Amino acid sequence: MILKKNNSLKKFNTLSVDVKAKKIIIIKDIKKLLINYKICKKKKLPYLIIGEGSNILFLKNYIGIVFINRIRGINIIEKKNIGYYMLIQVKNGMN
Repeated sequence: MILKKNNSLKKFNTLSVDVKAKKIIIIKDIKKLLINYKICKKKKLPYLIIGEGSNILFLKNYIGIVFINRIRGINIIEKKNIGYYMLIQVKNGMN
C-alpha cells in the first residue's frame, strides 16, 4: 500500500485532468483494501475506488480518499479435460 497526500490525480485518469484528492492510496492486495474500506465506512469518510481511470472524468478536486486498484493476478479455479473448459478468476486490477 502506498499513501500519497494532496497529490494530483492527473496520472491516474486517461484524460490527464489535473485535480487533487485529499489522499491517494495505491492498493496492491485485497486485505489492505478491506482494512481501508472499513476505516472509511466507520469514520464516514468519502472514498472512491478506481482502476486505470478510463471511465471517470474529474471536474474538480475530490474531498475524500481515492483508492487506486492495483490488485493483480489470474487464478485457475477449475479446469476440465473435456474440451476447452476452464474457470478462471481475474482480479479487477488487471488490464
